[in-house]
Amino acid sequence: MQKAQMVQLVKRYKGWRTLAIGDGANDVTMIQTADVGVGITGFEGLQAARSSDYAIGQFRCGRGRRRWNEYRHGVASQRAVRRAAAWVWAAPGSCKSCCLCTARGRTSASAR
Repeated sequence: MQKAQMVQLVKRYKGWRTLAIGDGANDVTMIQTADVGVGITGFEGLQAARSSDYAIGQFRCGRGRRRWNEYRHGVASQRAVRRAAAWVWAAPGSCKSCCLCTARGRTSASAR
């Protein structure tokens, strides 16, 4: 109901024409309230597509890109962990209570 109320507020106070895009049963009231409604059939069923002015079969946004982005994020997170570990290794004892330093038997007092 909140989505439909938002569309009503924009129509009433701004005077704009509205377009609502939804893919599930929770979007039906929003789609019906808007001037133009677009329903996407997908995992959540056909309710939104049946109640809309226009229907789209299924929305796919670059599966290959998603895999590439997951790979890039994995590489970036590994680099960040390696940099942090290299900093602790290069400057032993500079951190007060690092698990890597204490596991090796190093403390700030023994590094001096």
